[in-house]
Amino acid sequence: MNSTATLYLKRLGVEAEPPSAEALARLHRAHVERVPYDTFWIHLAQGWGIDPVECAHRIATTRRGGYCFQLNGAFHTLLTELGYQVSLNVAGVYLESGPDKDTLLNHTTIIAEGLPSDTNPSGR
Repeated sequence: MNSTATLYLKRLGVEAEPPSAEALARLHRAHVERVPYDTFWIHLAQGWGIDPVECAHRIATTRRGGYCFQLNGAFHTLLTELGYQVSLNVAGVYLESGPDKDTLLNHTTIIAEGLPSDTNPSGR
């Protein structure tokens, strides 16, 4: 495991363990609880990028977070390093009126596969 992943896990307060649905749930809960959705940097004109490796390093070594592209890109990087089968996908967040051309690609999400459980036999 690389040093960024080690520091990332330390920030999350969890130990590395083999991929499983239960371990993923623990990682996800810790990530949501300890890494903030953070856009203050935009107002400070800091110009953070969305490179997943850079975002993972920033999250692992500072108290900062980011927005969805940064948070999910970094978490995807961590999960990949831990041996999970994950993909990073474009998504959309929209109002009750439904999606439009401006909201179809305004978000990113992670899909994990290969983690069958009693409640999710397909493992996706």
